[in-house]
Amino acid sequence: MTHVIAEISNQHEGNLERAKELILAAKAAGAWAVKGQAIARGSGDMRAYGMMPEKFYDQCAFSFDQYRELITFGEENSIPVFFSVISSSLRNLRRYQPYQKLWASDTDQCDSRRLGRFDREKCFISMTQPKLNYRLSRLPTILYASRYQLDVDIEGYEAMVKYYDRPIGISHHAKSHDNLTKLARAYHIPVIEKHFHLAGCQVLYDKILYRDCIHAYGPKKFSELVKELS
Repeated sequence: MTHVIAEISNQHEGNLERAKELILAAKAAGAWAVKGQAIARGSGDMRAYGMMPEKFYDQCAFSFDQYRELITFGEENSIPVFFSVISSSLRNLRRYQPYQKLWASDTDQCDSRRLGRFDREKCFISMTQPKLNYRLSRLPTILYASRYQLDVDIEGYEAMVKYYDRPIGISHHAKSHDNLTKLARAYHIPVIEKHFHLAGCQVLYDKILYRDCIHAYGPKKFSELVKELS
């Protein structure tokens, strides 16, 4: 069975009640878990990764206690909630999360010493090409990250499966998922991460459309994907 994670990133725009609404909507659409991004206000930690103005990420940032509240909210509603902890000042959140998500673009997270700190059975890491030494024992669950607005590159995915000789998940960033379902029929895909937003919700900041809205699925399309993969 393929588990589908609803990636809500910063679709909540810093509104705690909207974040809870996203969590409940994702659960209703069939999500196995919900993931967001944990950023500290004023940290500037999204400069290297984000495509939006820095003030947008500051607006989206919650406090440590609010992130914990969302994790607890997930527990109370029987849906795991966790975050990519981007800001080092929030790293203690990892103590309370049911799962961890690392970024392969952060090379410090891709060595055996650092990975040894995590329960690798509950740890995910995204990459577009092999970066982790395949000799590492108990590798985390690897997600092949598709390019933005492009469906999964079947040859690239198959090359990663061959390199690691193990099931590989997918972090999907396209508007459609034709190749995704083809691969699901051919391989045992353990986990798929798909961006999720509320129906008809477009996040704008200073007239700039939040990039993660472009390829995110609303509840109906997300639910259809889950059913196709079941």
